[in-house]
Amino acid sequence: MNKEEAARALAKELGSRLERAVVIEDSYKDSLLKNALAAYRVGNPVNVDFYDNKFFLTSLTVGKENVIDVLLGYKGFFAEANYCFLESIHARISKYSNGESRFVATPYALIGEKEASSLRGMFYKNVPPDIAHAMNVLKVDNFVGLYEKYFSRPDDLLLPVKKNDIDVAERFINLAGTLFYDKDNEVAISTFNSFGHINSFNAWLDGLGISAHIDPHGSTDSRYVSKDKVNSIFSQLSKLVHDTKHTPYGDVFQEFMEFVFFSLPDEDRNIGSDKRILKEFTDLSFVVDVLSKEYVRGRNFSAYFEVLDKDMQSRVVKVLKGLPERKPLYDSFLWSRGFKDIALDHLRLYEKNPEGFIEYFKDKPVEEKKVMLKDVMEHDSVNEKVIEWLNENEPDLVREVGFNT
Repeated sequence: MNKEEAARALAKELGSRLERAVVIEDSYKDSLLKNALAAYRVGNPVNVDFYDNKFFLTSLTVGKENVIDVLLGYKGFFAEANYCFLESIHARISKYSNGESRFVATPYALIGEKEASSLRGMFYKNVPPDIAHAMNVLKVDNFVGLYEKYFSRPDDLLLPVKKNDIDVAERFINLAGTLFYDKDNEVAISTFNSFGHINSFNAWLDGLGISAHIDPHGSTDSRYVSKDKVNSIFSQLSKLVHDTKHTPYGDVFQEFMEFVFFSLPDEDRNIGSDKRILKEFTDLSFVVDVLSKEYVRGRNFSAYFEVLDKDMQSRVVKVLKGLPERKPLYDSFLWSRGFKDIALDHLRLYEKNPEGFIEYFKDKPVEEKKVMLKDVMEHDSVNEKVIEWLNENEPDLVREVGFNT
């Protein structure tokens, strides 16, 4: 399989599974072609007319609102294209139509970085051999090995050094690169106060396998550290950062993490692996993004939240409190975990607006109703109007929740 055959095979899959892009702007077309991993014209240009808000092939009378729908029926070769470039060749206004234009439509099989990312998301397991071969021909990385590890061996995915350690290491590296030394090639120990107590910092270096320490031995004064010691730490930390960031997975690793937590279908998830990974991640923005997504539209918020350490939980809750769309089920869960500053909307309604509570309650799924009922039953005050309505309209649910409370 050569590059053109590979591009055609992958473009056909992208076009049939996702969509075929239509591009009119010349500068965008030029940019796509310039930056593509592979781009091939897969058929002759075709004239297409547009009038009365529909596209027509010159030889056909049935028009379509989407130009791709028209072109797919033309000799079949547009099926191998995932891009259609349109070039206007003339236009005229007619009193019998809403305006008429003519375009030249050229089909292309084009694989760029966006398409490579889409292919990784489409083919992460059970990849057909021809697709796997085509991706290899065009040097498109895949998620296959990463997904196998994610599903069965999540520890193999975890970086050997945690991100917060890398952050500290990079902070030291940046500082060391700006230091000025005295005539004895020494710098004051106090220069490193931002890294905490020197003994703690040295213990942290030990934990990373760094043999050099911040200490005054070899200096003319116990308040100073020699340039040689600082340079040794600098050198070892620099190697550690480089080796950690240049994992065997390369840049595709972070993309895979995004794919797992934001795009992977539920049936292909491994919640145990998810929890293991989130527990070890110290990238606050990533963890918060995952938890926020699960809070708003996911099913695993509680399971994910419980594996985070207390500090990370508090940081996540701080962000979640600012979300406009509240989820009583999860708010009640957070309340039960000690985050009492989470405002439970249904309790406010229960206290101050019984009609609003009843309307809010009626539209909720059964499981959320149970949570709300439990909170109402445990609440200090009693709203007689709400209780009367519940007893009349939800007697079975009231008995079930009351029995289990």
